[in-house]
Amino acid sequence: MRKELELYANIRPVKIFDALKHLSPLKAERIAGVDFVVVRELTGGIYFGDHILEKRAARDINDYSYDEVERIVRKAFEIARGRKKRVTSIDKQNVLATSKLWRKVADEVAKDYPDVTLEHQLVDSAAMLMITHPAKFDVLVTENLFGDILSDESSVLSGTLGVMPSASHSESGPSMYEPIHGSAPDIAGLGIANPVSMILSVAMMLRDSFGETAAADRIEQAVEAAFAQGILTKDLGGQATTAQMTEAIISSL
Repeated sequence: MRKELELYANIRPVKIFDALKHLSPLKAERIAGVDFVVVRELTGGIYFGDHILEKRAARDINDYSYDEVERIVRKAFEIARGRKKRVTSIDKQNVLATSKLWRKVADEVAKDYPDVTLEHQLVDSAAMLMITHPAKFDVLVTENLFGDILSDESSVLSGTLGVMPSASHSESGPSMYEPIHGSAPDIAGLGIANPVSMILSVAMMLRDSFGETAAADRIEQAVEAAFAQGILTKDLGGQATTAQMTEAIISSL
């Protein structure tokens, strides 16, 4: 679906709700102020290269063009302009040719955004900093494979997948908004699924695709208010049903 719709940019915001800090595997002081976005390139890189498996050898081709890198890096800079104006570009420039290109393009794009600060991190260093100093990040941008790993790592910071929205954007076609968790067919119809990821994905859609920033802010504030009242679904340590969680959010609007 991503390839067919040309959804080239996956956007995953990471923010820790005050009422849920106890769920994080990290200490409270370490996650204080965490509020960043992972921007992952979706349609290029090693996942879409040739995969050759022979009897006693195997090869996977990692390929990026200048235009593919420029498109995703520019997207990250545009997002950063609406936030704290910091972009961290993540690569493996000390080893990979694709990463050397990535860093070159990032430096060139940065010249068009003098109001935004660019820093570079090697992917192994970024993975470490995401655990030791996650609050240092604002907008992270990286290639498909690295983004897959780092975005999954970032989801652990909140201690639950049930409150994590995401978006995937094309250049001119429709975008796709979805929770990062799976469909959980084993609990379908039981009324215990956490609806927050889906609700926050709708908030992302209102802000990013329709320009309804005020409406998106109200939804996010209503979610936070419901949490502050102690309304939590089972996966968050509470007893609220799907309907009760939804009703609490609606009543807080």
